[in-house]
Amino acid sequence: MLAAVAVAQFAVALDLSVVNVALPAMRTALGFAPLDLSWVVHAYALALGGFLLLGGRACDLCGTWS
Repeated sequence: MLAAVAVAQFAVALDLSVVNVALPAMRTALGFAPLDLSWVVHAYALALGGFLLLGGRACDLCGTWS
């Protein structure tokens, strides 16, 4: 169980670091100001957290059927 949680945490950290690596390309392609890039990271992190909560609840509900 600990290994699964560690892999999931690594996947989340890797996902957020990929967004940070893509920020310079987003800035040039979309013409964002440096302050706007922080909004991109925060909005992505909030959306990811919301979908993690939604997925956890869905797994909780599906796990009770078996």
